[in-house]
Amino acid sequence: MEELYKEYSKLVYNYLYKLCKDSTIAEELTQETFYKAMKSINKFNSKYNFSTWLYTIAKNTLIDYKRKYKEDISLNDNKLLDLMEIDTLYNDIESQLEIEKVYKIIDSFNPVIKDIFHYRLEYNLTFSEISKIINKTEGGTRLAFYRGKIKIKEAMKEYEN
Repeated sequence: MEELYKEYSKLVYNYLYKLCKDSTIAEELTQETFYKAMKSINKFNSKYNFSTWLYTIAKNTLIDYKRKYKEDISLNDNKLLDLMEIDTLYNDIESQLEIEKVYKIIDSFNPVIKDIFHYRLEYNLTFSEISKIINKTEGGTRLAFYRGKIKIKEAMKEYEN
């Protein structure tokens, strides 16, 4: 677990810091995330990305923290909404199709949509951040991501048949 901590702790910390904007809380929650991961490592399915599993634990740890200290975790919080969309996409993928197949589908997308998915899934960037990188509007970026999710779901149905 020490090697995994060395490899992923900065990613988890940066992810949590981006959400809570407090270095002390991000550090505390990073430690808690790895503690929870260590306790449930036997539940990890190795055919999926370890980082995705850690991000999910980290997000849930942050939500638990906010509930415990009665901080607002409103669904109007764009960052939490963005994270929920990523989780929903991964849950859909994991239950219907292997991740590798999904990445093949994403690779078939036009370069702009492929970049949007790359930034969302690999770096957990917000739509606002992605729109600045690709020089598109935030609304257009969200729409492209949504349309890409529809294409993925359609392609998953084709793989099932």
